[in-house]
Amino acid sequence: MGYIFEHEIETIINVVRTRTIGEDDVIQLKQILKAAIHPSIKAYFHAEVEKILRQERAHEYYSKKLPYGIPEVLVLRAQIDKLLTLHYQFSKSEFESLLDESVHFQFNYLCRPRWTLLNFIFGSNRKVSTAFIASKLKYCVDYSYFPYFIQRYNTLHGFTEMQYEDFQTLIRKIDNEIVALHSPQELPRMLTPLFTFLEATLPPSTNELTIPINAAIVFFEDKQLDTIKERLELERDVKAHQYVTMDQLTQIIESIYIDCSISIQNNEPKDPSAFKDSHEELMELIESSSQHFDEPTEAGTSLNKSECQHTTHSTIQNDFTTNGLAQKLEELRALFPKKVYDNIQRVLFKRDETKFLNVLSEIATLTTWDEVAHYLDSFYLLGNIDPFSEEAVFFTDTLYEYFHTKK
Repeated sequence: MGYIFEHEIETIINVVRTRTIGEDDVIQLKQILKAAIHPSIKAYFHAEVEKILRQERAHEYYSKKLPYGIPEVLVLRAQIDKLLTLHYQFSKSEFESLLDESVHFQFNYLCRPRWTLLNFIFGSNRKVSTAFIASKLKYCVDYSYFPYFIQRYNTLHGFTEMQYEDFQTLIRKIDNEIVALHSPQELPRMLTPLFTFLEATLPPSTNELTIPINAAIVFFEDKQLDTIKERLELERDVKAHQYVTMDQLTQIIESIYIDCSISIQNNEPKDPSAFKDSHEELMELIESSSQHFDEPTEAGTSLNKSECQHTTHSTIQNDFTTNGLAQKLEELRALFPKKVYDNIQRVLFKRDETKFLNVLSEIATLTTWDEVAHYLDSFYLLGNIDPFSEEAVFFTDTLYEYFHTKK
């Protein structure tokens, strides 16, 4: 990475080890998912087990005479796959190896998401399938606008594969548009996932979270925001600041805006006509869905531990009166009779009807069952919800039937 963060990484590894396998010789995935560790680490282990299962499934023999593709069989196989995944057992050596990989990967991703996505997905390849991209995106919980828009973009155009250069351009344009939606006061809030990830490295008595200033430098360098990067380097080299709080970052970026009288955005043209063909559609998609992600909090508010909580998806505030979404949302709500609706709300959403409606609203924006299944996997995983509870199975199966009927 060019900077050394081994102290922070080693501390996180030790914390995760203590809260999971400890001195045991084995551990099941379901135990890791229930542990008090960062959701991105859980997602990494979960995605690795899913990859192992896919590899084993690929070698199975399927008779053409047996109807493996009928909905009832698909639902049961999906439940079997989830049970197999949850009960996967890691040996101590396998766990230690994956733990090291996961923490290094997530730290890289949180500090420089563009670079990490490009190298993690493509490596030395110049072209990969969109199915492969989708499987890799399951490792990425934070900065959820990346997996969301990448998959929506590929679905929109029906792509089955992507070139390295096209993907590089795509993630740059996605990130540039999201950055442009943040004011200078709001921009530091994009680093909230990194603050949360590093919380485990701080003493319990710490009231305000900090991150290494080098991590912030890498973050803004990855976004090609050189003015901010250079000012942070000045704070480090001249003022000897090694760590920064959210408030300090906000003040630094505000001072750049005031001193330079410039708009802190990437050097990208904002006129839609400056983009070609599909990129115009991408911009429209981003603009229409931008409120799904990274909703900024009030500028200038200090970031305390209680405020710095990880969320999978932000509350959707789109206008559901357009594109038939209002009708689709009502259809989804109508799938659940009052008694069932109340029971699901009680068990899956802790009696929070607003959260339930927000989830249905997000699902209403999706078009295929694969998108819904990916969304539900994240929802159950990050909410520590048992996907095989009676309410979760009913919720999943009802949505499955709805989207397959629509298809």
